[in-house]
Amino acid sequence: MLPIVVVVDWIRKSGIEAMRELARELPLPFVDKEGSAIVPAVSLALLEEFGGDEEVCTGFVRGSFRGDSWMGNGGDHFRGRAASARRFLAHTNRCVRRWAEQEVAHSESRAATEQIRDEERSIG
Repeated sequence: MLPIVVVVDWIRKSGIEAMRELARELPLPFVDKEGSAIVPAVSLALLEEFGGDEEVCTGFVRGSFRGDSWMGNGGDHFRGRAASARRFLAHTNRCVRRWAEQEVAHSESRAATEQIRDEERSIG
């Protein structure tokens, strides 16, 4: 992995368009095994510097809707994702807060849908 300063300098030299393209590929916030809410350092550094650009912030939020797989109860899976995302709702970075808001809403919606599917499978 490249040092964060190298990535930030490259974006500065390449311009905001480069950051807009990179935003959707940034590592996402997560809760680690110890229960700490983590925003990967490279993501936070880039969002702190360039997150004032609406397209960068939107790209970061949209980039969170990547493929997802799980085993077991889908309702539980998505409720867990929503609970993890709630940990970031008061984050100091506005793009991280927006991501958290979208992740909570999306995960709660998916939890409800998956819960119905799981119940239907158990009936049939």
